[in-house]
Amino acid sequence: MHSNRAILISLIFISFISIPVSSHPHMFINIAMKLMLSDTGLLCIHTYWEVDEMNSAIILDYYDNNNNGRFEKNELVQILKITLPSICDVINISYGLESIETEEIKKFNAVVKNKETVIYSFVIPCNIHIKELTDKEVVIMFQDPTMYIAFDLKKDLIQVSHNNNIEGLFSFRTIDYTEAVVFRLIKKKE
Repeated sequence: MHSNRAILISLIFISFISIPVSSHPHMFINIAMKLMLSDTGLLCIHTYWEVDEMNSAIILDYYDNNNNGRFEKNELVQILKITLPSICDVINISYGLESIETEEIKKFNAVVKNKETVIYSFVIPCNIHIKELTDKEVVIMFQDPTMYIAFDLKKDLIQVSHNNNIEGLFSFRTIDYTEAVVFRLIKKKE
């Protein structure tokens, strides 16, 4: 009888302990980005994700098959195959009442910095025409609904490309406990 009671108490204790553990982030990613302007509007967002040390070690161990400290083409294909759905699920871009469904990314690459930190770089296509952006803010967020990934915007590493006809200004805002980049397009006076 004592052993059944001890098992029950242990199970209850473990269930209470495991609740907070399962809801905290398991991966931390620092984000830098450059918003790329064209003559007609916001063309794309070039994004850089720096993965935390522990997860970088796991990625290197799993995907750097020849242990050379860099990712070969076939290794990059495998990384993208596994990570693409996750990347697309956490990108939230909206302007006015419209939102962009991110179903693909372009120019994916993964590099290893200082033999220990994995950095993903990729381009998020936007193609939002300047007419659609008049008097509207573009809100860019990276938000994991499972809360397994914590994103940190590196404010000093957020940029807007230069263009002769239009320019962009950005600021930061917290929305639903997530820090967002808020971008506004401005047509230059002729």
